[in-house]
Amino acid sequence: MSILVDRESVRRLLDLDDALELARQAHVHAARGEAFIGSAGQLGKRVDGRRLHGLSATYSGIPVVGMHSSYAFTNEQGRLQTQGYILLHNFSNGQLAALVEASLISQLARACNAALASEFLMPANAAVHTIIADQVNARQLARSVARVANLRECRLVSAERGEEIGLLADWIGKTSGVPTVHTTDMASAISDADIISIDGSSEDWLLRGTQLRPGTHINSLGAIEEGVRELDTFAVQRCKVYCDHAEHSRNCAGNLLAAVAEDKWQWERMTGELGQVITGDVPGRTDHDEITLYNGSGMPLTEVVLAWEVQLRALEQGQGQQVQL
Repeated sequence: MSILVDRESVRRLLDLDDALELARQAHVHAARGEAFIGSAGQLGKRVDGRRLHGLSATYSGIPVVGMHSSYAFTNEQGRLQTQGYILLHNFSNGQLAALVEASLISQLARACNAALASEFLMPANAAVHTIIADQVNARQLARSVARVANLRECRLVSAERGEEIGLLADWIGKTSGVPTVHTTDMASAISDADIISIDGSSEDWLLRGTQLRPGTHINSLGAIEEGVRELDTFAVQRCKVYCDHAEHSRNCAGNLLAAVAEDKWQWERMTGELGQVITGDVPGRTDHDEITLYNGSGMPLTEVVLAWEVQLRALEQGQGQQVQL
């Protein structure tokens, strides 16, 4: 018998502050070599913008290995959407213990990773956070980074116009406590930003090295496969680069893979992993004028740790649906 935890149950069982602490623990476990991160796999082929991915991870403190199986597709509005579950398998008998709906877990994981990176790599007195992301991811990014920075302003960069995006900016302002504005002018929005978070890119929103000012911190979260990028090569060259997991990045970090393929950046230039910065084994920002980059590669450990906690709370509170597979 397994337990199925849906999206609404995830929302009730896991708040942002808990997710931030769990994400911190996940990165520390990875930095200490206590985690297993499976090689990224793409199951099947892309057809009309659709693909199936499988990523696995665990660490020594939990009795399960988690497999994040996600199905990505482009909807009728041209937006990329992802559906999937995190499957938790018991080590003791190999049986499936839980299926946890993955969309909110993934959003929280990426946002918490960005917040932790910002906490350790942003310039002192960071005041302006610019977000380049779809509406769903922008919500979590704005709220999470506001937890670690005393911000004066948050800016949402989007080509969308109208009442909906305005209401989102108002909602973020109210829930995060940071005045939030919407703009379609990316160049202006990043020109004096202290933190830039980008999750989901296109050629129109590619962050270019010529646009970056000294002292900026960047979170790149959506370029998690070869051929996908959110920064151009010159931007990567200008940055002091940190990753979530070094080995995983060599397979999945699209920004870095592109720069390496152009022979304009080398893996030896990687400063270290975010977990190593959190533990103090690798220095974070050492100069106000450094441009720092946290380049997320989609490492699944944070998601698995969050899913494991959700499963425990669901069992304790009698939530979730018992299913026979």
